[in-house]
Amino acid sequence: MKRQCAWCLRLMNNAGEHLSPAPLPKLYDATHGICGVCGTRWMEQAMGSQDITEVSIQLRSRVLKSATRAFTGRDTTVGMSQRICSTTK
Repeated sequence: MKRQCAWCLRLMNNAGEHLSPAPLPKLYDATHGICGVCGTRWMEQAMGSQDITEVSIQLRSRVLKSATRAFTGRDTTVGMSQRICSTTK
């Protein structure tokens, strides 16, 4: 199934990474969510522009958990954000 960011209209993969270099017309046969870039921008605004590194780590962790659950039916990334955060400090 095609995935398209509802915010920037770029095609994306299951991890929310861009597959198309430019926006496309809205694809009505695609599923729409939010890509990692737009999600990070939204999180920055929602969280009052806190540290971008921390926001990006949190967003990537959430996207990865969601994609893992969608394909395996279970959450295999429990604790990943804590492991990533501890290695970046």
